[in-house]
Amino acid sequence: MIDKKTSSNQDATPKRSGRPRKHDSDKARVQAWRAEKKHSGRRIDCHVGMEASSRIVLLAKVWECSIAAAVERCIIETAAQHHEELFPSDE
Repeated sequence: MIDKKTSSNQDATPKRSGRPRKHDSDKARVQAWRAEKKHSGRRIDCHVGMEASSRIVLLAKVWECSIAAAVERCIIETAAQHHEELFPSDE
């Protein structure tokens, strides 16, 4: 059993050879990861029909990416096609 008083870094994974550690403990590593994910984009949860679901899965396979990346690509490409409708010019 580990004595909590003598262990200065009890929640860290034991050090092994390899790349240097960026965080002092597993808790700090997880907190940094969550903070990065929180600010990297917006999470959107929604339900889609079976036809749309099967098509996005097929696109992800064809494009060799994740389903999330396929959804993002579809949105970006569709927005580019409809740029004038989404962002009308004032002229």
